[in-house]
Amino acid sequence: MPPRRPGGKYKGLVTRTKSDAVLAAEANARAKKRQEDVIKRAAMRKQKQLMDREGVGHEVADPEEEKRQRILNLLMGGRRGD
Repeated sequence: MPPRRPGGKYKGLVTRTKSDAVLAAEANARAKKRQEDVIKRAAMRKQKQLMDREGVGHEVADPEEEKRQRILNLLMGGRRGD
C-alpha cells in the first residue's frame, strides 16, 4: 500500500466557498432561531410561574401515602451487591 497522504486524498482539490451574502444570511438565520428559542423558554418559564402561583398542578399529598412511598423506595432502591 502506498503511504497515506496528510490531509486526505482530496486535500486542496475540493473547494467550497460561500459568498459574504450567504454567510450573512446564515448568521441572521441562526440569530433569529436563537432569539425565538429564548422567547419560547421565557414564555414557558412565565407560564410555569403562573401555574405555581395559582397552585395548579400541585395536588395535596397524603402523609400516609408519602410514608408508604418512602418505605417502598427504601425497600426497592438498594445498592448493588446487597
